[in-house]
Amino acid sequence: MFLRHLLALSLLLPASVAGQSKYTVTPRGVDLVELSSSSAIALNWTGGNTTRIQQADDAHTGQPRVLNSIAWRRNGTAATATAWTPTLDIYLGHTDINTFSTTFSNNYKTTPTLLFRGSQKLDWTSPSSLPVGLWSDATFSFTSPFLYNGTDALLWETQTTSTATTSSGYSLDWSATAPTTRSSLIPQVLGTGCTTGNGVMGLATSFTVDSTPNYTSKWDVTATASNAPVSLYLGFANPNFPLLCGRLHTTAAIAAPLGAANAAGDATLALNSGWLSSMTGIALHAQALAIDSSAPGGGYLSNGIFLCLPKAIGGEAFKVKRVYSTTSSTAATATAAVTSSCQPTQLR
Repeated sequence: MFLRHLLALSLLLPASVAGQSKYTVTPRGVDLVELSSSSAIALNWTGGNTTRIQQADDAHTGQPRVLNSIAWRRNGTAATATAWTPTLDIYLGHTDINTFSTTFSNNYKTTPTLLFRGSQKLDWTSPSSLPVGLWSDATFSFTSPFLYNGTDALLWETQTTSTATTSSGYSLDWSATAPTTRSSLIPQVLGTGCTTGNGVMGLATSFTVDSTPNYTSKWDVTATASNAPVSLYLGFANPNFPLLCGRLHTTAAIAAPLGAANAAGDATLALNSGWLSSMTGIALHAQALAIDSSAPGGGYLSNGIFLCLPKAIGGEAFKVKRVYSTTSSTAATATAAVTSSCQPTQLR
C-alpha cells in the first residue's frame, strides 16, 4: 500500500529543474587518478614559441550548462616549480566532433567566445598533498558566463602568448592514451536523507559505459535502518516534494530491490545492461527507500541523485579530440595530427 501511494504521488507531481554541479570535461572519472603522461604546451612550452590548443568532447549531449571557469591540474609526479605567470587567451565554443580537424578555424560551428585574456600568477613552489594535482592548481575565471548548448560537442581553446623562461615546471597532467571506459558526469546530490538509528541515510552511485558497449552502474545505500528491505527508484524528473522524513526526488518510474540492509544499514546493487543509442544523454533522478514499520510513516528516504547517461565509446574512447600547435599562438593549422589523448579539464 505504501509503495503504491509513493508511485502514484510521484507521477502526479510537477517536475522541478535540477540544479547544476561541477563536472570534469575530459576524461570522465579521473578526479583522483593520475594519468599516463604530462604536457607543458598549455602554460609553459619549453620550445621557446607561443602555443595554441583546441580540445573537444561530445560527452555532454543533453546536459546544457552555464560555465564560469576552467581549471587544469599539475602533473602529480612533477617536481615543485618557481612561481610562473603565463599570459593567454581562453575561448569556448561548439564543434562537430565528426569533422574536427587540424585547421583551427574550421572547428568552430559558431563564433568562439573569448572568456579570459591576460596573465595569472601560478605558484607551485609547494608539493601537491595528493597523488594527483588539484584543480585549483590552475583555475581561470571567465569574464562572463558561457552557455553550453548541450547539443554539440564542447570545445575549449588556449592561445598562450608567453614563452617559457625555464626549462622545466608547470607541466599539466595529460593522458597519452585514451581511457577504455567513460563515466557519467559527477552525480549531483539532491537534498538530505532521513535520519535513522545508524545515521543519515545516503545514496551514492557510479555509472560507466565500456567499448563493448555495456552500461555498468553501482548503487550504494548507507546508514538506513538495520536489516530493513531497501529498494532503488529511478525516474525522469525531480518532484522535490515533502514525503516521510525527507523530500521525494524521483518520479519512481523504475524500481529495483536491493534486498535487506546489513546491521549497519548498508546495501549495494550492481546493474549491467547493453547500451542503446536512444539512452544517450537521458537524465535520471534516483532515490532509495527503506521500509521500517517502526519509522514515522513506515519508511526512510535517502538523498536523491541526478545524473545523465554517458555516450558509448565507439571507435574512440570518450570522443575526445585534441589538436595543438607548438609554433605559434595564431597558427592556422596544428603541428600534429588529431589525437584522442587529452588534458584533464574541469569546468564549473
